[in-house]
Order: sequence, then C-alpha cells, then structure tokens
Amino acid sequence: MATRNADERGVPDGLDAEGDGGSVEGRLGVQSVIVPYEPRYRSGMIALWHRQFGEWSTRRIVRHWNWQFESNPFVTQRPPRLFVVVSERSDEVVGTLVAWPIPLRFQGRTIVTLCGGALALDAPYRGTCVDLTRRLVTSVPALAGGLHPSVRAIVKRFGFQYVPGTTRRFILRLRNDGERARRMRRRLRRSMTHLATPGSVSWLPRGRFARSLPATQRMPTCKHSADIRSLDRFDARYDELWARVSRTIPCTIERTSEYMNWRHVDCPTEMSFRRGVFENGVLRAVAVGVNHVENDWTASPCVVHGEITELIADVPDSPGVEALLTTLLQYLDRRSCDTIASLGLHPTHHAMLRKLGFVDVEDERYAMVANPSSDPNHSVDLLSEADWYVSAADSDALYASAI
Repeated sequence: MATRNADERGVPDGLDAEGDGGSVEGRLGVQSVIVPYEPRYRSGMIALWHRQFGEWSTRRIVRHWNWQFESNPFVTQRPPRLFVVVSERSDEVVGTLVAWPIPLRFQGRTIVTLCGGALALDAPYRGTCVDLTRRLVTSVPALAGGLHPSVRAIVKRFGFQYVPGTTRRFILRLRNDGERARRMRRRLRRSMTHLATPGSVSWLPRGRFARSLPATQRMPTCKHSADIRSLDRFDARYDELWARVSRTIPCTIERTSEYMNWRHVDCPTEMSFRRGVFENGVLRAVAVGVNHVENDWTASPCVVHGEITELIADVPDSPGVEALLTTLLQYLDRRSCDTIASLGLHPTHHAMLRKLGFVDVEDERYAMVANPSSDPNHSVDLLSEADWYVSAADSDALYASAI
C-alpha cells in the first residue's frame, strides 16, 4: 500500500474516523464532544500528546502514523478507527483514542481485530473517559494493552477480560543505575537534570541514591554453541517455523512473516535485535528483542530496559535456544539496561527463562485486555495461559518508548 503524508492527504486510506457528535459532560461540568477526525485536528492531537506524554514520546507517536494506518498490511481487511474529543468552549483537542487492525487467532480461527492505544485526555475532561472508551468497546473484536488501571477497569466492565498470561512478567535485574539517575535528577534544578545520566551515576558508590532498590545479578552465560544468525527480514523459512510451532497454540497474534516484518522490521522507531538458530540450513528458533526507556519527572528518557518481544522455537528447552537467548541478552545490554524482561510468551518457554535467572512477578502495566466476540454485549471465555502465546509487542505498550 502506498504511503503518503497524512498532513497532505487528510484522513489516511481506510481510516474510519467515526464519531457520533454527541456532547459529553466531563468533570466540573466541562463540555466536550466526540467528533470525526479531520486534518485540522492533527496539530491539536500532537499538542495533546505533548502535554500528556512529553516531547520525546510524542515524536515517536507521530512517526507511527503512516506505519499504523497506511503501511499496515491489514487495513484492507478492516479499517482503523480514530476518535477525537474536542472542547465545545474552545474547539481544542482535549482527548484521543486510536485503534488499528492486527490479526488475532482465537480458538484456531484468525480474525482481524482492532488494537486500541494512544488514549489521552486532559485533566478537566477525564470524565469523558467512559464514553471515549465505549468507542473501542463497540468496535469488537478488539484488544488493548498498556492501559491506565482506571481504563482497564472500564473496559473490563464492558465485557473485556485480561488475556491469560499478560499479567505475568519475567524480569532479570542487572543494575539500578537508571533508577538511581532518576532519583538524583529530582535533587537537581531542571536545567541540570541532563547531567545525571545512568552512565555518570554508575561511577558513584553503589549505595548512593539506592535505598530500597532490589538486588541485582550478573548477566547469564551459556556454554553451548549454535549457528546463530542475524535476521534482516522474515521470510518463508520463518513461516515454516511458525507453522510448526503454532500448530498447538489456539490463541495468539498471527505471527506470519508479513506481520513480523511490519511489526519488528518496518516500525520507524523500533531498532530491534532479530536472531535465529539454524540447523543444517533449517530455521529452528527465533528471538527478537528491543530496548525501551522510562522517562523521569521532566518526561525525558532516563531508565533503560530490554524486552524480549518474541521467542519462537521448535524445542524450547534445547541448548540452541539457551545460546540464542544469552546472545540476545548481550545485545540488549549494550545500552546498559537496568532490567531485561519479557511478558508471558508461551508457558513452554518459562522454564528456560527461570534457568537463566529471570524471576516471574505479577505486573499489570503491560497487561492486555480483549474481547474477540463480534457482539459488544457478549464476553467470551479467553481460555487459559497455556492456550496463548503473547508478548509486550502485541499492543501499543512499547511503541512510544522503544529505541
């Protein structure tokens, strides 16, 4: 699909910018209205994201526009949706919610679902959150991730449920330099916070700015060797691997080479590490990782993390997979991560993660909610964790923070 600048064209091809035009009363009686997207609202949306997420993250959200809505290979099967909340008093954009199509396999049947994200509302208008979220709820089948706890509560009330396994995170804590830098910045004038970097803080005594921080451990090593190669793009060899591995997985984002290239290769802000294990020329395992950041109190990048976003293998507990993972961890840690983590994946991989020193915890920050039903008033049994392959890359949770 041809890509053109959305500012020049207005609404991207296939964008269902639906709004009912009805007034909504926010907190303290502030009036707003949900309207169809129009090009004149583009600058207001960017300004809203800047207020809510800071300049650094906003630049990444803006760069995603064409990737999500125009070069997305699934827009021909289901159009995206974009909702804009406008103040009736000033005609200023005070809220947004976008949703773009991705392929979901549920109980063995593939359906194109909408993935909701970039939900933002200015404080006086947060009373409109229920009405704005209802736009996503009535767009089922749909899913969303990385939501604020209050929004998760709303969509769950409307029939969405946690995707099994997405509240489980595996964490490998390597250092606390980023978190120490964030604490140090709070003691500096805003004009001087850039001096407190994780690299500079690493030279300070370990106990400095480290009160109550968790213990760290060494990077795991592996004695096994394997034919590990970089993957520039995903091709037919990968599709054959995915077909073998996913044969017994009834629920997952359908990770064909088309999806994987769009998600992990063509994303304009994600510099992912992609590695594969080969045996006699046959691709046996794939691992993908990305670095992402947490911002400090000034909305500037601070704490660096690594994320294992994909792990797909014929034999999850094989020496080759162990060698693949330790190699990926070393690449991710080139940016001196505080932690390297992974969301869920498939339970067959959990033993290997624990063997390498990962600790599993309950964490809802990246949890996904979903309703694969075509009936917005009907919630569906999402089965068990063993039925799902999931990762933090399945929703928008990492889009604005990936580096």
